[in-house]
Amino acid sequence: MAEPEEEEKEQDIDVWVQLQAWAETRRKQIGMGAGIALVVGFILYTNSYMQAAKHAEAEAALFGLEKPAARGQAPASVKASEYLTVVDKFAGTPAAERALLLAAGALYEENKYPEAEKRFSQFLAEFPASTHAARARLGIAASKDAQNKYAEAIAAYEALGTSAAGSSEANQAKLAVALLYERDGKADQALRVYDELNRQNPPTVWSREASLRREELLQRNPTLVPAATAAPNAPGPLVRPAHAPGGTNIITFTNQPVTNAAPATNTAPSAKK
Repeated sequence: MAEPEEEEKEQDIDVWVQLQAWAETRRKQIGMGAGIALVVGFILYTNSYMQAAKHAEAEAALFGLEKPAARGQAPASVKASEYLTVVDKFAGTPAAERALLLAAGALYEENKYPEAEKRFSQFLAEFPASTHAARARLGIAASKDAQNKYAEAIAAYEALGTSAAGSSEANQAKLAVALLYERDGKADQALRVYDELNRQNPPTVWSREASLRREELLQRNPTLVPAATAAPNAPGPLVRPAHAPGGTNIITFTNQPVTNAAPATNTAPSAKK
């Protein structure tokens, strides 16, 4: 029979062995955890580095499409297919997002209206929260307008005028709707839209254009009684936009800057020659 002192010593040894085993297990676990953390960190760093490199390459590719102008000449336009190359090669980058919108605008300027509508719709589907969503909606409406889809165009223009009220895109949409009303012989409805634009304060290029067209409308329709509105804004010097083939729209997308910053409102696009 073991003495009490010997039993206590045996118990102490057992506890010490258990502590050693526990410490060894923890050491291995900690070592494995640290190793996993290092691997994960390396992967994240590598992905971040590769993503940054891809973004930089995409920005350079998009910037490289801009063709310098010869002395005394306007810059050469970039083809839609060139923008779409950036979209396909650098999908998921901010540059690809901008390139898609620029491609849609280029297709519109190339009079390829069905393709333009498709790309504007693609942009809106892929980037619904983009700061350029209103511009894409304007592109969809203008493309429908240019395809003589007047009922659909009016609905799209009016929806944009409500959803993006006060923006340059909304003002262009309202002016385009008024022109369609004139085309359909609805002079009273066209006058209502012109008056609405004309009441903007401070005046914009679109309110001045509306004022000019309002006066022309009243001259052509002397029996038309204008609603009681504030005095029209005096029209300033304007470059009158040409109507697109097949429609009455005045929208143009050439040389409109596209950035990932919030676009300024009430700025006029370049006139389509």
